[in-house]
Amino acid sequence: MIKNKRILLLLLEDYIKNNFKKKLIISLGEGEFMSFLKENICYTNIKIKKINLISKKKIKNNKKTEYLKFKKKLYSDLYIGDANFFGSYFFYKGNNGVITKEKIIYLNSKNRIIIVNGFTNKKFCYLPIEVLPKLINFVVRKLIKLNIDFKIKKKRGNIFFNDNKLNIINIKCFYNKNPYVYEKKILSIKGVVETGMFLIFKNTTFILSGKKKFMVFEK
Repeated sequence: MIKNKRILLLLLEDYIKNNFKKKLIISLGEGEFMSFLKENICYTNIKIKKINLISKKKIKNNKKTEYLKFKKKLYSDLYIGDANFFGSYFFYKGNNGVITKEKIIYLNSKNRIIIVNGFTNKKFCYLPIEVLPKLINFVVRKLIKLNIDFKIKKKRGNIFFNDNKLNIINIKCFYNKNPYVYEKKILSIKGVVETGMFLIFKNTTFILSGKKKFMVFEK
């Protein structure tokens, strides 16, 4: 849980005003801090032209190719999202959210700000992947065959469904692995729609939220 939300909001406001001069189309991701931001960013001094709420529209078709038609509609000047971890080449997120749709918005935004919740020195993380419900058993068998540790996300004892009616499986991912090769390997499994691994592009700023301080990194 991110602490000092008000201070982080002021930091965001100051950073945006100093780096962006025109009115913005902002896309807000899903996550712990995003709900707070959606309610409060409109009352700041930032000039906002439009806010895209990622969770507002639901995608009816689970096929990955169907998501591509949303590309033009989801364009924004600035994407703001949060993440569980970031490294030299990637960050990961999406344990509860709509990974595919959020990734499209991330890719189609001119600039990006990522809020990272806390600091970590762990050697591995659990990377969320979106899976078609009809093929979840096949994906599970494939993960076992590949000797990949995993946890099927559940809610109140039942298999969890996200807003796109997809299941989430959290797979063990070591930070020293090549993210490009690892993601390609996971996406090659039939039934896997998308992973929560976001490759880092230009014009991406990370704000690390600690207990008593915030750190800003520009990539």
